[in-house]
Amino acid sequence: MCGIFGCVTKNQEISVGKVVFEGIKRLEYRGYDSCGIVSLYNSKLFIKKEAGKIDDIHKKIKLDEFPSGSKLALAHTRWATHGAPTKQNSHPHLDCLSKIAVVHNGIIENFIELRNELTSIGHTFKSETDSEVIPHLIEDFMKKGDNLKVAIINALKKCEGAYAIAVCQVDNPDLIIVARKESPLIIGIDSGRRKLGAIIGPNVQTGINASIMCGKKIGENSVIGAQTLVTEDVPPNTLYYQDSSEGIKKKSNPFY
Repeated sequence: MCGIFGCVTKNQEISVGKVVFEGIKRLEYRGYDSCGIVSLYNSKLFIKKEAGKIDDIHKKIKLDEFPSGSKLALAHTRWATHGAPTKQNSHPHLDCLSKIAVVHNGIIENFIELRNELTSIGHTFKSETDSEVIPHLIEDFMKKGDNLKVAIINALKKCEGAYAIAVCQVDNPDLIIVARKESPLIIGIDSGRRKLGAIIGPNVQTGINASIMCGKKIGENSVIGAQTLVTEDVPPNTLYYQDSSEGIKKKSNPFY
């Protein structure tokens, strides 16, 4: 279990570094072995990451300070599963050219097979993690002519297991692409900026294209329907969904 958080905005007065730093602090319960943040500015990735607890890392390297003109940032707090809790194994992970950054929550079960395949065609890995295969797969598909979105889709088709990922790439300074399979991922909208993360209660399930307004809380064991915009706090054990004729409906979750 790990925590991921991201922010993309058109408002250059917003410090995306500070936004994702505050977001990832709230997610530290999902992983406290290491932490990292990447920001994109002027076609370059700026990365700060280290092993340890977030506040201790922040005292050393000021996790929230990035170029003021950046429009996006991604953050990750890790609970180590593959590879020791070290700086090298911390997220974000990059491709060979340091143009693609990925944060990942979940487990890629066939990562050894994928890693061996990628190594055989010239890719170099810097960590022991399963997650690092993802940016290298994306890089490989982009070399074959795919755009970023298609490359991510094709990369994930090769991955077995559960994941929630967020991806940024240097040629797309105002774009974060996210995807999920089984692991939770929420998109929130807040006056000119979009945030993504997994700031939800335990055992929450979300449908495709569900969105949550910034600051709203989703209680444990709740289910958010597909295409639903959440504009209020959702109590625990609730089915919350958009009915095509009657609008938002809330019911008790019969499984709890």
